[in-house]
Amino acid sequence: DDKKEQKSSMNFCSRISTLPTKTAEEITKAEERQSKNQSEKLSKIENKQTDADEKRLNHRTNADSKRLSNWNKIESKAKTDAQKAALATYKQIVQNAVNTRRAGVDNAVKAYRDGLAQILGTNSGTINQALEVFKSSVNVAVVKAQTDCAANVDSNIAKKTFNQSIKNAREILKTSRKNIDMSPAIKALKKTRDDSINAIVATFKTTTEKARADLLLALK
Repeated sequence: DDKKEQKSSMNFCSRISTLPTKTAEEITKAEERQSKNQSEKLSKIENKQTDADEKRLNHRTNADSKRLSNWNKIESKAKTDAQKAALATYKQIVQNAVNTRRAGVDNAVKAYRDGLAQILGTNSGTINQALEVFKSSVNVAVVKAQTDCAANVDSNIAKKTFNQSIKNAREILKTSRKNIDMSPAIKALKKTRDDSINAIVATFKTTTEKARADLLLALK
């Protein structure tokens, strides 16, 4: 192994012309990995959002059907004009509450998704910037190796210098990626969304429960 390493070091400057191609391949692979990771992450998020939208729509459709069924049952109990008027008022209050709740939930979901898209965009930009730094460092290392070999610097030294530079560039890129933590920002977004939806649901519950109590009183 030592002999192979020694031979490789001796041949480093003799193979210097192939260095730009090899490093370009590494950069291309790094860019492809980054692009793939970003695409997979976005695809996963989009699929999750689509599933959530479908579930929300199905829930609302079922709720509408159930609410209409309940209203039809109640109508048979409204005998007098006053009771019928109370029922009409009840229906209007409930429908308005439903519309308000749904609009509020939709706005909260949209705000969350817009914020998430902004975070992901910032994250993508930061990673792309780190990748640009990596590419620049690699190119500098290649130029340095070419300069060293042209100046007849010992091939072993030129290789060690180049390898160390590439290693440093890889570590910096790795550290930059690791230091990007979106969790706190996303967690804060989720809390804002959930708090908003919980408040909307609470208001809906209070409104509809009072409306139902008033209706029941009118139907006695």
